[in-house]
Amino acid sequence: MARAASRTFGWNQFALAAAGATATAIAIMVILGFNLGGDRFAIGVDDIGSGVAALIATAACAYTATRSVGRFRRGWALMAASAAAWSIGELIWSAYEVVLNVADPFPSAADVGYLLAVPLAIAGVLFFWTAPRGTAQR
Repeated sequence: MARAASRTFGWNQFALAAAGATATAIAIMVILGFNLGGDRFAIGVDDIGSGVAALIATAACAYTATRSVGRFRRGWALMAASAAAWSIGELIWSAYEVVLNVADPFPSAADVGYLLAVPLAIAGVLFFWTAPRGTAQR
């Protein structure tokens, strides 16, 4: 009985998180679609929203890594590192556009985070790869 209650509680948490994420995504779409608050506000919402999403991904992957073992732990840890690198890139990009209000240089320090995220994600995905166990799965 207690086991079923704990599973229900977990689904309730997921439903709340999914509803919150959906409401946030709709709010961001409305702000960006109708340019509410002007160009500067829309740029801030876009840049900071992307950074927050990357931070949430970092936390989720890191949490999953702590609950995994072996290859899957390494895979989730690399995915967390990838999301963290992307977060750092977004933070730097937001500093240029939102805080300093300057034209984004190219190349910039933000590009280091964006470029580092890709090989980390590829390496993470490779740790999830498993070989087929028999001819029926090939």
